[in-house]
Amino acid sequence: MKILTLIAMLLCGLMFSFNVFCAVSQVRVPQTTAMLGIDKVSDIIQIRNSYAGVAYVQATVVEVFIDENGLESHHTITGADKADAIVALPEKFIISPKGSSSVRLLYTGKTAPTEDRYFKIRFTPIIKSEFYRDAAQTGVESSVFISITTTTFAAVIKGEPKPELDIKTGDNQATVTNIGDSMILLNDCKVCVGSVCEISSQKRLINNRSVTFDFNTQQLDMQSSGYLTCSTLSTTELGQLEQVIPYSQPDLLDEF
Repeated sequence: MKILTLIAMLLCGLMFSFNVFCAVSQVRVPQTTAMLGIDKVSDIIQIRNSYAGVAYVQATVVEVFIDENGLESHHTITGADKADAIVALPEKFIISPKGSSSVRLLYTGKTAPTEDRYFKIRFTPIIKSEFYRDAAQTGVESSVFISITTTTFAAVIKGEPKPELDIKTGDNQATVTNIGDSMILLNDCKVCVGSVCEISSQKRLINNRSVTFDFNTQQLDMQSSGYLTCSTLSTTELGQLEQVIPYSQPDLLDEF
């Protein structure tokens, strides 16, 4: 996202040198995962406008299919698809300068799926006439308008999920694997040695996927072990993961 913003700024700088007005608009979305299901069919997320002007925003929902090799394919939810999917309400909305707006993510299916379903919700600033479907030109439209799409993630969890984690430790690292049949979120994960901790962002673990946490060995000094803690979240339970991780002092002779 930062790279896209930098590219947009460079393009606008180039256009400004030719006396062309350029507007760059983007919105900020939560970098967390909404977990929906037949027992919790909706969730509210806050979309924030980082633009100095009014933001006209369009939401697009895309279902994500992941094959056995981890490759993704996508299908945009339109028309009749909306009867059994996640929809964003409203699909188009206005955010005041530096303001925010609430968007509801709603699961419209009548029954729980037999397997987890994954969705990306893309939020794209659009020009005013596109928002109102009006061909009239505005000041922004007569200039160059660069829009940066931002994305958040949601999942519809299968019926009667059985969450389970497996943790394996090695020298200076721990690998957490989801061996259950449904997605689990790892929140507020910390890898600590004494009072020195490294904190990671939320991790999404779909079934049969792993994530590895490593020590920063330069911070370990002479400690013999550290520990990993995370809060875990599935649709059926909230838990706490705690694991001691052994530390192996690097062989200094190998450096010469």
